[in-house]
Amino acid sequence: MQSQRHPLVWGPSTAPKQGELIGVATTRLHELGYKVEGHDSELFGASRMAADHFVLGAIIDRFALTIDQVSCTQTFNIVVEWQLFDSAREKVVYSRTVTDSAVERKGTDPVLLPAFKRTLDAVATDDAFIAALLEPARKIEPTVSGDELVIECDAAAPPGSSFSFEDAKQSVVTVIAGTSSGSGVFVSRGGLLLTAAHVVGGGKQLTVELSSRVRLPATVIRIDSDADVALLQVTGAGFQPARYSAQPLLQPGNDVFVVGSPLGDTYALSVSRGVVSGIRKINGVEYVQTDAAINHGNSGGPMFDGAGNLIGIVALKPIDPNAGVNQTAEGIGLGVSLQQASRSLRFRFAPRIAGVGK
Repeated sequence: MQSQRHPLVWGPSTAPKQGELIGVATTRLHELGYKVEGHDSELFGASRMAADHFVLGAIIDRFALTIDQVSCTQTFNIVVEWQLFDSAREKVVYSRTVTDSAVERKGTDPVLLPAFKRTLDAVATDDAFIAALLEPARKIEPTVSGDELVIECDAAAPPGSSFSFEDAKQSVVTVIAGTSSGSGVFVSRGGLLLTAAHVVGGGKQLTVELSSRVRLPATVIRIDSDADVALLQVTGAGFQPARYSAQPLLQPGNDVFVVGSPLGDTYALSVSRGVVSGIRKINGVEYVQTDAAINHGNSGGPMFDGAGNLIGIVALKPIDPNAGVNQTAEGIGLGVSLQQASRSLRFRFAPRIAGVGK
């Protein structure tokens, strides 16, 4: 998921530093009885791994200082947009803009920080803010009942083949769920595609943008939030699916290629390269670990082996417990293995006969 970021900029002499504002906000929230665990320097810096966290951010829309030399006073006017980001649903669940002003006289205590604190008070005591915090995350229950789904797939890449970005990108899409987006990959010519469950969120009706920029509606047909995988159906046919091999190249040290839209549309259809660092089982889910670059927007996108076969679906970057709250580990990315996705969503691949099937 990707959201617009606005830097916090203050004048060099009269304004407090960002750290002072964070300190004021943290202290005040503690005073009001809220549990606060560290902070990020940017509103949307939290990792998806911290799925039970809310992130509160302040965007300074306006800061004005008026000096009256006759009365030796200065008037501060501040406009703050507060936003509450729900990491579990990966979206802003509350937003409010608050205005405050204060007059500071020579020889008195500074008033800007108290004015900033009052804007926070207005938010922290707002019934809508409290309701947003109390609303439980709407975890999507697995919907994988019914018979095992057989997906006709393209044959594995021929022996000796190498990854081709031009071929791979034809199977990669951007999945749009409201104001959020991630990546996905076609696994059949009939419009079935895999993505991450957290990209889908609570939505059932989504939009998929092809590599050609054409947008098509998509429907969630199977999803497992515990394994963080989902199977979507796009209306149409003749799509280019990723290749599948029953014996992918998954030995540590083998090449891995990640294709997707890191950080949103600006970097759509980017590719990063790394190696298989290992196969990990975490909370019963099998992951492919890699050092290939993974960022917000890559979620749900494909991981390919060195021959160009699909091996996994990008899931997350783990938290580094030694690097501060919500700081992701560098050089460690995880993708749900394709074998795990097939088990969780109850599907299997069958070779497609040339000229027949979807």
